[in-house]
Amino acid sequence: MTCGSQVKVVLINPSSKWYFNTASPQVISKPDAFKPKKYQIPIEQGFTKYPKGPFELIVSTVTMIDVVTDRCRQNIVTLSGSTTSSTSYYCLVIASGSSPRSLNKGAFIPLKLTVSADEASIESAIRTASVTISAAKTVVIGGAGPIGVEFAGELGGAWAKETGRSITLISSTKHPLPMLKGTAVVEAENLMTKQKV
Repeated sequence: MTCGSQVKVVLINPSSKWYFNTASPQVISKPDAFKPKKYQIPIEQGFTKYPKGPFELIVSTVTMIDVVTDRCRQNIVTLSGSTTSSTSYYCLVIASGSSPRSLNKGAFIPLKLTVSADEASIESAIRTASVTISAAKTVVIGGAGPIGVEFAGELGGAWAKETGRSITLISSTKHPLPMLKGTAVVEAENLMTKQKV
């Protein structure tokens, strides 16, 4: 984009699909209950109501950022993929996310996207996580915020009829979900206790 030109949004992402990671505790705990199309949604589908010109999706990874101080001169990001290329930008937003990793043999638990989050890697990570978790006798979840509590609850529900398995939720506070107040915290604890967490 050069000075005075129309605004164009360019999204650079390793995958053409958006991983609906809000559903990840359910997907990992009960993988057969969800088809991939329910949690891997084509990104361009979300932009169909807008004119084609102002939006572009580039399936790639940014490997280098070249920043210049002159606002009318082009800033460049270098992309990797099947071939190395580059694209210019006026304003750059970096939304890199995070990638949690289990201590159990380094198995990636896809509660969020990986850096190389293509459809195949997410599917593979979900299958690997599900197989690892379903074979486990004990699962320890570090963090008693919304995702940790939901994952513990979903796993507790999936394991409800099984014996000899345990789920432990580790919290840095006296109660899980510290952002909640009063009886909501007690209710959450009671529900988890019923699920043998």
